[in-house]
Amino acid sequence: MRGRAAMAPPPVTIKVTREELEERRRVILERLGISIETLRHRASYESLSGDEWEAIDELREIGFLLDDVTGDF
Repeated sequence: MRGRAAMAPPPVTIKVTREELEERRRVILERLGISIETLRHRASYESLSGDEWEAIDELREIGFLLDDVTGDF
């Protein structure tokens, strides 16, 4: 393809509601079987399992999208 630049697909916008994000947060914590407070406590001592670290990453993303002022998960 000499002289032609490859075209990237257009970006996709995913829309979710506040309720969907809050439900996702609830499901994550339910799957772990712990409260947000317990997860925060464990995180402060860095005594988390791999699943809990992954959950924290996702909870931080959800918090960002919800514009959560706590600054954590």
